[in-house]
Amino acid sequence: MSDNFHALKANRKEQLQRIRQLAGVTRLAPGAQQEKATHMALSNENRQDLIGKTLLSTHIRKVHAGRMQKRFRQLSTEMAVRYRKQSPDHRLKTLDQHLRHQLRLVTILHQVTNLDVRHTTESSQILLDALDRILTSLHQGRKRLRFIGAVEIEIINMRLMTDAHGREDLENLHSGRRKLKVLEAMIGGNLFLREQEVLALVHCHGVMDLGSYTAEDVGREFRRHWELPYQVELKSFSEHFKGKRKTVEASLDDIASYCTKGANDLIGENVKKCISLHFKLSFDKDLESDEDQMVKTWRTKGSTTREEFIQEGLEHPRSMTFKQIAFHAIAIDRLMGLRSDRMGYLIDL
Repeated sequence: MSDNFHALKANRKEQLQRIRQLAGVTRLAPGAQQEKATHMALSNENRQDLIGKTLLSTHIRKVHAGRMQKRFRQLSTEMAVRYRKQSPDHRLKTLDQHLRHQLRLVTILHQVTNLDVRHTTESSQILLDALDRILTSLHQGRKRLRFIGAVEIEIINMRLMTDAHGREDLENLHSGRRKLKVLEAMIGGNLFLREQEVLALVHCHGVMDLGSYTAEDVGREFRRHWELPYQVELKSFSEHFKGKRKTVEASLDDIASYCTKGANDLIGENVKKCISLHFKLSFDKDLESDEDQMVKTWRTKGSTTREEFIQEGLEHPRSMTFKQIAFHAIAIDRLMGLRSDRMGYLIDL
């Protein structure tokens, strides 16, 4: 009797493990609620302790986005004070022109790693340390500047990237094409990474007040450390979005939300913004794929996509698997934990 009980118990344990393995490679359905999917992924990996504790949680994300917005607003207020102290003969006509002249959206693609939490954490710390050294050196030149931003970890799928942008007949300046080329260059001759279909991209986004420097000065210093084409980008703020004028303040609020999104992407607008657990195939949102359209139509009652899902269990082709989603949450938790206030990702130099 005892032997039968232990055999049954062991068999149930093996079955449960098998179920978890199968669930781990499952992708999300079109239109799946992303945060709920994160909870399921963490539960499947026995990491329920992280549910509601990382930037993938709506509540946590709102708190951290608010903190970042406060920093950005403080920066713009300080810049406005200095602007008003300038002689009218030595300043631009309006404060808006001054802010647009001085501010840059900075992106640095630091390193590609395998899906190993220790590797992503070490890479993130190396990026933070490198920025600290570079900005400290620039500050020692007794010229003023400020950089506020966040280190992020994006999960990338090189097979999907290659399928979408690997053809030689594609426009070289296309956002997806550029992303593929720089990722391939960052991987370089690392045979281990080349064998991996899914990898992690450690990078940062932030806002810089150029102060007494020019964008060329700062870009040159950054590119001494990150040398590949498209690895460093300093962009001026857009004046218009979807045909409407966009204020500097609105841009700063959007960047604050984007820097603290945690996930691969942030979708939607204003209060309806939510995370996306799909692979991004380009830098910019300049291509709406068939898959994106599929998600839009999923919620339409009676749509073909919804019916196919009900009948066949349709998966979103660009969705991360449950195992990859859980890894992402664990890697973000470790990054946040680099500081006791859970803002280990923060850059403020």
